[in-house]
Amino acid sequence: MPAGTEGDLVRGFAGDIIAVGVGEDRRVSVGGAGARERKGRPQRQLALYHAASAVLLIAVSRVSLLWAAGVLLLGVGLVGGPRDTLHQVVLGKAAPEEHRTEAFAWMSTFMWAGYGVGSAVAGQLAGAGGGSAGRAFLGAAVAAALASAVSLLVRPERFAAVVGEGS
Repeated sequence: MPAGTEGDLVRGFAGDIIAVGVGEDRRVSVGGAGARERKGRPQRQLALYHAASAVLLIAVSRVSLLWAAGVLLLGVGLVGGPRDTLHQVVLGKAAPEEHRTEAFAWMSTFMWAGYGVGSAVAGQLAGAGGGSAGRAFLGAAVAAALASAVSLLVRPERFAAVVGEGS
């Protein structure tokens, strides 16, 4: 066995365990987010969820311990579930009934395009960083911060009925 192979295998296995854990925490947080009534403005809530993701991703980019990165990524997943749920709720309520299917199809199209572009950019950033994922996490943090700012552009008067305001 070449030198370092066993350590690489253990680190890879630990990373796989963290990845599965992050996926599971998102399912838990989505279930909790979908089960409660939303009060407040959706643009502010979305901005806060995206900003929290950005802060956590910056922290992930700075840590060198795998367990610390795992804990922070768990937090990213816990924030991501309610955020993604809120996206679905707002879109479902905002789109006219006769255009809802098309609205969700476009959202899905752009999400998958974003996954592809984001993965390609993350790979380039990690490669430019000498194989370190720090730059990739910083890139993801920038995207989350941008999403936070864009979330504030959601027009509150149009979505007031979505979250129970004005009733």
